[in-house]
Amino acid sequence: MCSSAPYGTGPWARRAACSARSPTRRKPAASPSSCRARPGRPARTVELAVRFAAVSLRQPRLGADRRDPGELTLNMVEVREIEPPSPKEAVIWRLLTTHTVETCADACRIVDLYRSRWRVEQLFRTMKSQAIDLEESLIADGDALERLAAAALIVATRVMQLVHGRGAAGQAFTAARLFSPTEISVLEALITRLEGKTQKQKNPHPVHTLARAAWCIARLGGWNGYAKERPPGPVTFSNGLKRFHAIAEGFALASNPHEANVCAR
Repeated sequence: MCSSAPYGTGPWARRAACSARSPTRRKPAASPSSCRARPGRPARTVELAVRFAAVSLRQPRLGADRRDPGELTLNMVEVREIEPPSPKEAVIWRLLTTHTVETCADACRIVDLYRSRWRVEQLFRTMKSQAIDLEESLIADGDALERLAAAALIVATRVMQLVHGRGAAGQAFTAARLFSPTEISVLEALITRLEGKTQKQKNPHPVHTLARAAWCIARLGGWNGYAKERPPGPVTFSNGLKRFHAIAEGFALASNPHEANVCAR
């Protein structure tokens, strides 16, 4: 169910003066959405109601800069679970945005943007502390640090592409999104060595897919390859990429003896 309606009651009424731009509009309930598992809460399918309206946020009485405007007009989108298992487990999001929200499609787009926040947080966590550890850099020069941060962002993006490309999701993409033809050849050669004797230890993904490449990089990073185990994360993929790049560089040198001799000298 999606509607445009004022928030005239409840806690929001105490904090915001709200105005609806149009009469209430209702549409059929959207398709059920999946609620991912987290510690203490199993995954489940939920049905959500979406509301949206323009709201005017008043300036706080205390601690505000009086040079700022007295009110700030934004759009608010509320997502509320219909018939949750219990009030404590209900999915309730209230999102404030400067984006235009005039239709149910606009509201759903804002919700999708918010759902992407976790990927953004994972990307910067991977870059700063979890895998690349940019925060431990001793570089003091601002320009040099900026260049290092740009390089780290590229590496972190590649790591997160592998994280999201693991499993069935990565079968829809080719390994060529991240790897060159030569690197893909190295991956295939490594897979034959990393696979075990039993079917559970085999790479289950189609040839030349991102999922197949992610399986290989994760194995190089220390993952045992069993589907029942915890999926590999950014640290595992980061370690796997470091090892893979060293192997791929050795392969390139072995394939070109002239370059290998130059390096040896």
